[in-house]
Amino acid sequence: ELMLKEQETKGLAEKETDKFEQKRKEEREAAPQRSEAKEKDKVEESSLVVAPKVQYQEFTWEDIVTATSSFSEDLKIGTGAYGDVYKCNLHHTIAAVKVLHSAEINLSKQFDQEHEILSKIRHPHLVLLL
Repeated sequence: ELMLKEQETKGLAEKETDKFEQKRKEEREAAPQRSEAKEKDKVEESSLVVAPKVQYQEFTWEDIVTATSSFSEDLKIGTGAYGDVYKCNLHHTIAAVKVLHSAEINLSKQFDQEHEILSKIRHPHLVLLL
């Protein structure tokens, strides 16, 4: 049963990766058309003042410590390969916070790879990366 679930999960991950790659390819193909349209819009928008879009929200260390009740064992939901994971509520959003075990360069690279992958994947069974 476990092996079947693992295969299903791998299959879903492959499908999501394929979808991502397909969308990336479509975006690359559409990029020249969008840049032409942007050039036309620049003239019209040059007279407008537009605030920059915020793509992510930054949290201070104090926000994270407070949200995890100083990394309380009661809020600990797991231990991964790279660190402990805690459940918290950051600015009215339920989230998971991962804390690295150490600052080793090797672990940091692996964590960065995990971060890169999770930032590209959307799935109902995965936590959204903030």
